[in-house]
Amino acid sequence: MLEIPKVRLHDDPEVEGQMKSRMDELRAQNWELYRRYAIQDAVICAE
Repeated sequence: MLEIPKVRLHDDPEVEGQMKSRMDELRAQNWELYRRYAIQDAVICAE
């Protein structure tokens, strides 16, 4: 099991799920969070 932490988009799992389904909005509204999430997700996939 990898010990790389996922980037949390929100504390509320329901809100986080909504955010994940609308990554285009996250990118437009919060570039820095979107960027951290995308980079970390790519690192996890590469491992």
